[in-house]
Amino acid sequence: MVEETFAQYGKIDILVNNVGLVRDNFLMMMSDEDWESLLRANLTSLFYCSRIVIRKMIPQRKREDHQYLFHQRMMGTPGQANYAATKGGMISLHKSLARELGSFNIHVNAVARV
Repeated sequence: MVEETFAQYGKIDILVNNVGLVRDNFLMMMSDEDWESLLRANLTSLFYCSRIVIRKMIPQRKREDHQYLFHQRMMGTPGQANYAATKGGMISLHKSLARELGSFNIHVNAVARV
């Protein structure tokens, strides 16, 4: 997907990591598979998509300001400990990416409902 986009347009200006798999259950009753599937879908997928897109964006270095905006609404829901953990990880991942990519004039924003 990334290679096709880059080949067609010659650049990538934005990546929207939009994922939100839900496997509700109380933590004490949650299966290993439900925990792992949420980590893979909600967090590991962000790692893979972000990594490949960053490799295309860094050489572009087009933006001049370094403002980072994080929108967060933290609301825990019973039975969603795994979901909340992945979204908390996503927020932390994006905060770190904002620091890493600021010198390349790349903005990183995170919007999540946890």
